[in-house]
Amino acid sequence: MKNLILLLAISILIISCSEDEKSELTVHTKLLRLNYQETKTIEAVSDYPITCSCPDPYHATSQMLNVTANKVGVTVVDVESNDRKESVRIEIVPVYNLYDMPEVDWSKGLTEIINEQGQPQTKDLHTISYSLSEGVAYKKAYVFEEDNAQLAASVILIGKEHYRDVKAALLERYEYQGMLYFSDSDANEELYFDALQEEDATMFVVLNEWTNGDLIVYYVPRTRDLPPKINEINQKLENF
Repeated sequence: MKNLILLLAISILIISCSEDEKSELTVHTKLLRLNYQETKTIEAVSDYPITCSCPDPYHATSQMLNVTANKVGVTVVDVESNDRKESVRIEIVPVYNLYDMPEVDWSKGLTEIINEQGQPQTKDLHTISYSLSEGVAYKKAYVFEEDNAQLAASVILIGKEHYRDVKAALLERYEYQGMLYFSDSDANEELYFDALQEEDATMFVVLNEWTNGDLIVYYVPRTRDLPPKINEINQKLENF
C-alpha cells in the first residue's frame, strides 16, 4: 500500500513538473523583408497555440506564421501565444525603382517647392516643370491651385517603351482600380488608390498616354473629385 501511494505521488510530481516546463513564446524572426506578393515564414516556437495578425492589410497579410507582402512600405505582424505578444517588423521593398517620387505633400505651395527643388526649367502662373536625368522619367511637373497656389497635382513623364515596368512599379505600391473612361479626357486611364478602399485613400494615381505618345503618371490628392479632373490638370500643362 505504501508503495502504491509512493508511485502515485511520483506520478503527480512528474505531471506537475511537465506542466511547469512548458515553453513560452520565443520569436526568432525580428525582421522580414519581402517583395510584392512574396511570402515568407516567421520563425517562432511555443508549447501553447500561436496566432498571428497584421493590423495593416494594405501592406501585408498573415496566415498562421506565413506573411505575404502586398504593397511597398513598412508594417508589423503581431505574434501571440499564452498572453505573450511580440511584433515583427515587416518591410515590403520594391523591385522597380524607376524614378524618384515627386513631392506629394499637398500642404506645400509654389514658393516652398521651388525653394526645396530649385529653379524650374519652365514656369507659368500655375505650373512648374523640371528636366530629369536619372531613371526612366525625363520630366516632372507640379500643378497648383489657382486660388491659393497650393499643390494640386504632381506629374511624371516617361518614355512609352517603359510601360510594362511602370505598370509593375505602380502595382507594387498602389491598389489597382481598373481602366476607366473619364468624361473630361480623351483616353482611358488606369486608376490606382493608395489604400484598399476609396474612402481610406489619401491620393489617386493615374497612368495615361501623353499627347506625344509617351506615358504620364498623375499623383492627385484624395480631396479632389473621383475620377480626377485630368483634362483640367492637362490644361495647366501646356508648357510641360
